[in-house]
Amino acid sequence: MWQTTDLIAAEQYWFDRFCDRFGWQGSLRRQYPGVSSLCFTGPHGGIKQVDLDDELLFDQLNAVPHQRGQEILESWLIFSISNPDPLTQRNFDPTDRQYFHQLEQSAVHCHVYSN
Repeated sequence: MWQTTDLIAAEQYWFDRFCDRFGWQGSLRRQYPGVSSLCFTGPHGGIKQVDLDDELLFDQLNAVPHQRGQEILESWLIFSISNPDPLTQRNFDPTDRQYFHQLEQSAVHCHVYSN
């Protein structure tokens, strides 16, 4: 059964591997109880933030064996980072927009847990 500490540790592990592998700088923090926030800052100050709700993840992670849960978590992280947010994206200047596009493409290619 996944606990909050397990989820935070798995998110941090994946996030660190992702940043190390592709050279991205970012932070993973818990601003609000039950929500993890992955934040990346563009060269001109644009911020891409992805928020993940623990309850939604726990419903899926606890329904499958632990290894499969890690793969599901990875899928959520990849999906969340790789999808542009049209509401915030329109506020990015062209340099930040390109920067985050490259970040999004990197996420698609990052597999830590699955074979």
